[in-house]
Order: sequence, then structure tokens, then C-alpha cells
Amino acid sequence: MDLPRYYIVGLRPVKVIRTNDGGMAIYAFNWETGSFELAMKYLFRLEKARNDDVERVSEEEFSRKVEELRKEIAAKKSE
Repeated sequence: MDLPRYYIVGLRPVKVIRTNDGGMAIYAFNWETGSFELAMKYLFRLEKARNDDVERVSEEEFSRKVEELRKEIAAKKSE
């Protein structure tokens, strides 16, 4: 599998990266902190990416979405 891979699952950014030991890890965006947390629970959904709510995206599109979400989090915190 070519890694890294970037997805939008529903509205949540999810990335799959190669680990140092040659395996892989899945990280999902945390709505409260704007950071990424290990979330291997997405493995099955990503493997069966025929779901309407799973979209593989480019790194650039993924980064734009993450930045947009982080700005929304920051705006809510400053209210």
C-alpha cells in the first residue's frame, strides 16, 4: 500500500501513515483540540472505501480542510 494516504470520512480528516517498523497507523482529527489521535477503528471503513462518506483526497486538499477546521475551533474558543 502506498502511504501516506489522506481521507475525509464524513466531515473528519483521517490519515494513514507508515510507521517506523514498516506497519501503518491511522490518525483521526480531534474536533475539540484540532490535533490528530490514533484511531485504528477506521481501518475497516477505509479498506471498504466504497462508502459514500469516505473520500480519498490529495495531501493538499487534506491540509486545506484541516486548516479550515482548526480556524473554526480557534474562532469558537475566542467567543
